[in-house]
Amino acid sequence: LALHAGLLTGKIPLWPELQPEIAGAVAGPLHRPGGENDTLSSTYHVSGKAKLGRGVVLRDWVCVGDAVIGKNAQLQRSVVWDGAMVADGAKVVDQLVIA
Repeated sequence: LALHAGLLTGKIPLWPELQPEIAGAVAGPLHRPGGENDTLSSTYHVSGKAKLGRGVVLRDWVCVGDAVIGKNAQLQRSVVWDGAMVADGAKVVDQLVIA
């Protein structure tokens, strides 16, 4: 997870061809702690094929592959692999979700 955190925060250099805006990341409104809606920042990478339910909250840094994130799920400092599912209302902190 330290590697993912370093890449997502810019502490570890990332090849330009892997930058979220080039790799097909979704840039759209997501709920942020505090209630405001905002677009994805460099600390969030969400695949263009990911399916996010309503009310999903991302904190610190998060990387989501081609996965399904249930409604009202909360993700913090976590990586969700392709094909994985996060249940509705789940709280995922400091985790690697592979299924």
